Amino acid sequence: MAGSILASGTSTQHLFINFIFGLLFGSVVTYIGLKFSNSSVVDELYVRVLERENPFLTLIADPHGDTHAEVNDGNKVSLQESQRFSAHKDAFMLGEDALGDWMSRRIRILCWIMTNPGNLDKKAIHVKATWAKRCNIVLFISSQNTDFPTIAVVDHEGREYLWQKTRGAFDHIYKHYLDKADWFLKADDDTYVIVENMRKLVSLYDPEKPIYFGRKFKPYVKQGYMSGGAGYVLSRKAVELLVEKGFKDTKLCKSATHVGGAEDVEIGRCLMNVGVEAGDSRDDIYETFHPFVMQQMVVPNILPRKFWYFSYNFYPVKEGPECCSDYSISFHYVPPNMMYQLEFMVYHMRPFGVGYYMCPAEIRTIIGLPEAQPPAEPASPIEGEKIKFVEKKEPEKKPEEKPESGKEQESEKKKESKKSKESEKKEEAKEETKVVVDIKAQDKEAVNG
Repeated sequence: MAGSILASGTSTQHLFINFIFGLLFGSVVTYIGLKFSNSSVVDELYVRVLERENPFLTLIADPHGDTHAEVNDGNKVSLQESQRFSAHKDAFMLGEDALGDWMSRRIRILCWIMTNPGNLDKKAIHVKATWAKRCNIVLFISSQNTDFPTIAVVDHEGREYLWQKTRGAFDHIYKHYLDKADWFLKADDDTYVIVENMRKLVSLYDPEKPIYFGRKFKPYVKQGYMSGGAGYVLSRKAVELLVEKGFKDTKLCKSATHVGGAEDVEIGRCLMNVGVEAGDSRDDIYETFHPFVMQQMVVPNILPRKFWYFSYNFYPVKEGPECCSDYSISFHYVPPNMMYQLEFMVYHMRPFGVGYYMCPAEIRTIIGLPEAQPPAEPASPIEGEKIKFVEKKEPEKKPEEKPESGKEQESEKKKESKKSKESEKKEEAKEETKVVVDIKAQDKEAVNG
């Protein structure tokens, strides 16, 4: 009996201890959950779970990380295929790039691409074979001088040296190319750029105005800064102020020996300090510079709402067809094979019979280009035929008739009456002739019968 009571007491004691332990554990978990429910820690854990479903999120998880599109057996492109594609040109392009060619001569753009020795044959070569050839001047910035060609502005590679590399690039451009271009684009070796659309954007601005454009992010810099991966383009005046004023004062810009930091944030802060405006690159209300590949921008809900991109973007984020302007300028994290996909989609593919995406009507007025004239004999959709323009003629106006006098009207009536009577007589004569012919025919049949 005593043993039974003792066992019962021990069991009750264990239950009480378990209850207290559970209560304390639950309180601690609840406290931690409430304390960190809106923190970046929970957001990061949430994103990590989603990364298993969308591996691309791992690549873009850090907005300032030195991560780029990876090259593997599934997306690499051989040198032979690159050369073959570069030499190809569809017939429809011939004669249809007059406006683009005109703008390229009057709006000179220098493109400098951030790369490294290990990426020259894996990535940079494909930038060179595709979009870079549409820039007026192209520079590949690296840590070694090669016959690629590249320009070495630093001795070391790595994320911590990106600021030194960026500063060195603009120093070199200022010394050797400032008067040879109007606008200066920085891009990565996994960025794809539609250069003609960039010329359209900057054609509305004076290169002697201190301004720069790109995908604007809002943290860290009061006026915002431009995403390094999506690329950013500076006016000539902006480069001039950056080097002459900013690089000479460590209170305005980081020194040439500074290690660490995000290059896009640092260049954004530096440009703001020297009076360069962070411009709005949106086309109407749509973005033109894109920090990711097209799939991540166009497909709704592919990026989690707690992802850093939504809090970083300066303007409200739009997804689906509203994500991107028809005149989009850049995409980032583009692997080699996608470089050629974009090249083909933008410059070769088109829907038959739908028409063309032409420049806005006001662009000719802005840049002073004469109005386009249609060709004399455009090609027919059917081979061997020609279509000629038919001028629209206004209907000829008949001369106004003067009112006739009373006598003239009476004379006209008599003439009409006379014509009418003559016509009636002719009809009667025809009828009489017909009757006579019919009678003769009947008599002939009777005689024969």
